[in-house]
Amino acid sequence: MSEHFSMEARVGRDRQRYTADEYREVVGTVPVDMATGKLLLISSRKHPGQWVIPKGGWDDDETREDAAVRETWEEAGVEGTLGPLILSHRKTSNKTGAKEKGTHVQIYELYVSKVAQEWPESGDRQRQWMRYEEALALIKGFVLEAVQQCSLSPGGGVE
Repeated sequence: MSEHFSMEARVGRDRQRYTADEYREVVGTVPVDMATGKLLLISSRKHPGQWVIPKGGWDDDETREDAAVRETWEEAGVEGTLGPLILSHRKTSNKTGAKEKGTHVQIYELYVSKVAQEWPESGDRQRQWMRYEEALALIKGFVLEAVQQCSLSPGGGVE
């Protein structure tokens, strides 16, 4: 259990931040363990069988960085030191009647120092430490782009 975070995950979008042009602000991390050279993926709740990175909405009572760390705790149960911003991506929604035009996703690297046995979404998600090459075979879209920018990539991460 974390001494810094609640065991209850935040829910709902009533405190979500939006850009001036109505894109929902989403933040997340690529959690890495530099000692083992592995990164952490979590199971998707929306798409069973898919692996993703921890991410979620940036609320109006926190900084972007604090939101990224909080989402990582809630979804993956790890804590650590936030590293550089490694990806900024806009995705336009194709849903009819959606409140937002899409999402503006910003992903940081997180250097993991603590792994909890229980965390807010531990009953809903699996997590798996993987080598960089293993992860690439299981992810797609902006998640793949973010992982390719992390410090475990052969190119060494963000320039």
